[in-house]
Amino acid sequence: MAKYCSEQLRREEERRLASLTARVYDYESDSDPEHGEEDYFDLIRGASPLPEDFFDAPLPPSPVDRHERAPSPSLDSTPGTPSEPELTDDDTFVQDFPGAARVIRKLPVPPLVALFDVHRNSSSLYVPFTSSEEWQFSRWAKTNSITDSALDELLGIQGVQASSYKTARELNKLLDSLPRQVQFRHSVVKVEGYDDEYDLFSCNPLDVLRELVADPTFQGDIVFGAQRCFEGEENPRRMYNQMYASDFAWQTQKALPPGASPLFIIIGSDKTQLTNFSGEHSAYPVYMSIGNIDKSIRNQPSKRAFRLVAFLPTLKPDEAAMSEAKARTLRHRLFHKVMELVFEPLFAAAKDGIPIPDSEGNVRLCFPILASYVADYPEQCLVTGVRYGQTCPKCHITATEFGAHKLGEPRVQEESLRVVDDARAAATAAAEKGQLKDAGLNNIRPFYARWPHADMHRAQSPDCLHQVTQGAGAHLLQWLTMIMGKDELDARLARLPPAHNLRNFARGISGLSRVSGSERKAIYAQILGGIIGRVPREAVRATRALLDFMYIANFECHSDETLASLHTALDNFHKNKAVFQKYNPDLDFNFPKMHMLEHYEPDIRWIGTTDNTNTETTERMHIDNTKNAFRASNRKDFIVQIVDPLNGV
Repeated sequence: MAKYCSEQLRREEERRLASLTARVYDYESDSDPEHGEEDYFDLIRGASPLPEDFFDAPLPPSPVDRHERAPSPSLDSTPGTPSEPELTDDDTFVQDFPGAARVIRKLPVPPLVALFDVHRNSSSLYVPFTSSEEWQFSRWAKTNSITDSALDELLGIQGVQASSYKTARELNKLLDSLPRQVQFRHSVVKVEGYDDEYDLFSCNPLDVLRELVADPTFQGDIVFGAQRCFEGEENPRRMYNQMYASDFAWQTQKALPPGASPLFIIIGSDKTQLTNFSGEHSAYPVYMSIGNIDKSIRNQPSKRAFRLVAFLPTLKPDEAAMSEAKARTLRHRLFHKVMELVFEPLFAAAKDGIPIPDSEGNVRLCFPILASYVADYPEQCLVTGVRYGQTCPKCHITATEFGAHKLGEPRVQEESLRVVDDARAAATAAAEKGQLKDAGLNNIRPFYARWPHADMHRAQSPDCLHQVTQGAGAHLLQWLTMIMGKDELDARLARLPPAHNLRNFARGISGLSRVSGSERKAIYAQILGGIIGRVPREAVRATRALLDFMYIANFECHSDETLASLHTALDNFHKNKAVFQKYNPDLDFNFPKMHMLEHYEPDIRWIGTTDNTNTETTERMHIDNTKNAFRASNRKDFIVQIVDPLNGV
């Protein structure tokens, strides 16, 4: 009964949204028998913005049944934003790559059991603790940041004392005795041609891969070979969702030996500030995961599918003694130098394969292949070696064409490496500089140059947080505020009636500072209702189209139809965007985040849906892996204090 009621509520909500959609499209229609263009601008200056019979127009039937979908409409015809495909076991089937992920042998003892072999004679299932209660108590003490003195006082109370330890110090020693497969090490790094030394803390990424593959948490949620997902039996249509079900996974599997198991490496790096108001403490963590793990599991911080692999140097070079260009070159070369030291163990494994057992002891020949680098635009430029703000890290297009609604010729890693090598071999420094400038590249030998099967340009994946939610959407709000004025926009948003699951901005939005991604999404959910009648029709169309793009881009599952709708939404935005320049002739659409939207449709086919590569996941990792640990430190040599517990020190 509960399931039936839930389904009824879902269908009622779809009907309500379809009704609202129809009214918005009716308003956007070019045909307006009552009002000409001049009358329309009179309306937006203060008269009643809608004709009297606006809400009396008949509504088209709502496609509430997923098996009776209406065709995807265009903006200028039948209203309706496509709904996200819902996959069930009844109407989908998976095509496995033939002969992939062959088990070459089976271990007599699973890896995790072998790791705890020293405790094999213990009768407790909670080794090294004596009971479930003691384990739960210890877990509570450590996960809630209980101080050692407070824990000592608690353990001193009669009846509370644990049997395995009597003090917090003894508990720490007990935890340090737990076996660890991953160990962090400290390295001192120097860049050729410079005298400064920098500290690098990193672990072996192969050990991290072994831990991920053998972790029982992911048993049943990890796929070792490429797949394709289809919906429908009579006329099957391709579905895009998981990374291991993408075109990239299929093409990668083809390039590997028969029976191979590709591990789709996901890397994320982002320098983060650790102090908000004082001090200059920052950290530069690098995370790694694999796209073989189901994304619904991988994106949960509690599952620890993203693992910390390094803390990069944050010490700034002495820029007073060098030019700005030389200091920038040093920063770039330092980044690639330390990243090469971190990930070098994967290069040989990607070429020849390495046997890795899963949680049940099944051993497969695995190839760690770079799949995605999760980063914002500045980090993407740093990683790919392209010039920041001057070109795209994925294609040959310049900043003057970022808003032109087109893609440039795709960048290819081999070509970029060749250009850099040729420039370095140029006869003069001026010739070298000219060749690099023409290609939009920096004089950097990237860390992934020796990584087999890698193409870092194509590995730059969609990032909805920075490119859509905090990017194009934020610009849209600025443009609408420019037309309406912040007071009018605030007043109209404040007057919108409350609705379930929608935030009410009683004081408007202009006073918000440091707006988070979730707050922006709450604004986008109702901004359209706040502008109708106060902006030109073209602005409504452009707003609706960009909101459609944002909504569809966040689908957790895509089909060819929804991707076509994504492309149509972007087309419609560019058809109507010129209206914003009427109010500000100096307005420029040539910014990187606008151009990156052009890559979404092909990238979703290539690497999977955007929730596979969103920086929201890696930024959330900062809290557990860096910021909480920093707060527990004494602020001196805090990276050492963060790393030592990971090593059992």
